[in-house]
Amino acid sequence: MEKLTPCMWEDESICEDCSLSNDLNCRYDDELVSCFRSRHIPFRILGFVVTGAASLAVNSLWPILVFTLVTVLNFTLIETWYLCRHCPFYWKDGKTLYCITLKGIPRLWKYHPAPIRKPKQYAMMVVGGFIDLFPIAAGALGVWVLVSGGADVTLIAVMIAFTLAMLVGSAYLGKFLADRYCAKCVNLSCVMNRVPKAIAYEYLRRNPSLLEIWKTCGYEWDEEPTAE
Repeated sequence: MEKLTPCMWEDESICEDCSLSNDLNCRYDDELVSCFRSRHIPFRILGFVVTGAASLAVNSLWPILVFTLVTVLNFTLIETWYLCRHCPFYWKDGKTLYCITLKGIPRLWKYHPAPIRKPKQYAMMVVGGFIDLFPIAAGALGVWVLVSGGADVTLIAVMIAFTLAMLVGSAYLGKFLADRYCAKCVNLSCVMNRVPKAIAYEYLRRNPSLLEIWKTCGYEWDEEPTAE
């Protein structure tokens, strides 16, 4: 496929007459990278803590091993295939990703500007949902095992606290991403994308090659919406 150049990688002078600068996160920004990492990394660490504690509670390593395997595979191999390679940020060559969220993870696949198809969207929901929710389920299992086994109240309280922290963290991170990133994300076919249709169309219109690819893949607009 021809190597297309999304406008975000052109000279910034083309942004001067663009009305989308406040509507989309369409340029690399170190501040957005730091903001994402400051929430995402602690949440993932908490996931390992909760599944580790659950493993101790059930006296088996399978919770932490399963969570570690899926999480590592996702962020080093799988997510860039079903999600990232369809994003304009992925266009930039290099061994690692150069974007505003998962900067630094391996860039193993070729850039694929076509919109994400349903099977990959389902894969994202399944794998992403598992990584976010498995620690909560493992924590709940740990609580049940400790309570049914007559464990010390302190241990039960700690396990409950870890599990509740993971539950609250999951809700917070989801809301934070939806408001700060998904509402302005240029990976327009991601299942979490919340960019208004008019803004999405305007972005594609400013990238005619992308717009043509989307139309070729079957995406149609009853009317050509315009961003206010």
